[in-house]
Amino acid sequence: MHILHDNANRENGDHGLMSEMHDMISGVLGPGPILSSISSIQLESFTNMLGQPEFLGDSARTGLMEFVKNIFTTLNALAIYGPENPFAVHPDLVNDFWSYENGMIPLLADICPAITARKPYIARKKLLKGLQEFVETERYKKASTLIQQRVSINLKHGLTTKMAGNAELIMLFGIVGNAVPTTFWLLANIFSRPALLAELRQEAEKAVVRKAQEAIVSVNILKTSCPLLVSTYRETLRTIANLSSVRYVLEDTLIADKYLLKKNSIVQIASGIIHVDEKVWGADAATFNPRRFISTSSNNTEQFSTGSGAAGEQTATQLPKNVPSAAYRAFGGGGVICPGRHFAQSEIVGFTALMLLAFDLTMEDGGVIELPEKDDRRIPLSVMKPAKDVRVRIRRREASEWIRWGLEL
Repeated sequence: MHILHDNANRENGDHGLMSEMHDMISGVLGPGPILSSISSIQLESFTNMLGQPEFLGDSARTGLMEFVKNIFTTLNALAIYGPENPFAVHPDLVNDFWSYENGMIPLLADICPAITARKPYIARKKLLKGLQEFVETERYKKASTLIQQRVSINLKHGLTTKMAGNAELIMLFGIVGNAVPTTFWLLANIFSRPALLAELRQEAEKAVVRKAQEAIVSVNILKTSCPLLVSTYRETLRTIANLSSVRYVLEDTLIADKYLLKKNSIVQIASGIIHVDEKVWGADAATFNPRRFISTSSNNTEQFSTGSGAAGEQTATQLPKNVPSAAYRAFGGGGVICPGRHFAQSEIVGFTALMLLAFDLTMEDGGVIELPEKDDRRIPLSVMKPAKDVRVRIRRREASEWIRWGLEL
């Protein structure tokens, strides 16, 4: 704790583990060649699994959340932690990770967790053992630049190999814990709305390059030329990001000339409340509007689209008109805004586009997917999850039956 607290708030310059780690992660995961390399590995992994014509056979019946969990847990670990990541070496840890993730709140309560939260407690022990082994055997040296530098910085500042292994648990949660439910909700939001699905399939075709029996989807084109898909992604996040941003008050601070935040107190910013505030988002704040983050330019005048068929060129926007940046807290905000947001968008938007173009998702009986209720009974440590999984049938679309699909930047 002494190492972690040393100059944590940069009181005396930029030295210290926390300052160095923050700057390294922001640099590595910011737009640039290192992020492109990590994203390319991830997209290639999606291609190798989903792109083959024989994937899933004729069809598969599964829980949609379970389907996304199995794919993202193993492939995110491969992209970030390398070919000898703990899940590749010990496949049983995949289930242990989700047992741990599901029981994090009782673990944090820390009231005799070996008894009161036994299943996640045991799962966490197994995960930590796997991560410690990952560091001690130096398998991290085959991981991404992000992990190589994370472990090196921790060891340089005096953490033992066991401590450095333990420290990776929160990073593992960060790269998997949010991506899985976000992808679930994005797919569910789209496939439960046939008209939106048809529009998005037509839009996503802009990003496809076809050669003989191969179809490659460019993620960069998706992000720049498919505004409805990007807007649907951002709107999905707005409706499920219900976590709280937490800040520690360093000095007495007066906000808006009337709210006094006392030194050494803690402030929590409730994202879920802000995201449905009609004063900020408009009268439809509580509803899902896939075009909320689209602007339409017409005759050099920028207007914001509220429905299909709007004239002019449409582009995806970071925020709707008149919404302040602090009101959109899907990735937190300020100096500690989630540095992985660029990687997350590439993998989630790319994976979703591939699913739209290559597969049909229906209920097991063939009907349109029913949007589940959100689980608002539990304190969210990440984005909200469904109250229960949705059983679906996944099968290849007839038009793509003999095509090898792929993803690239």
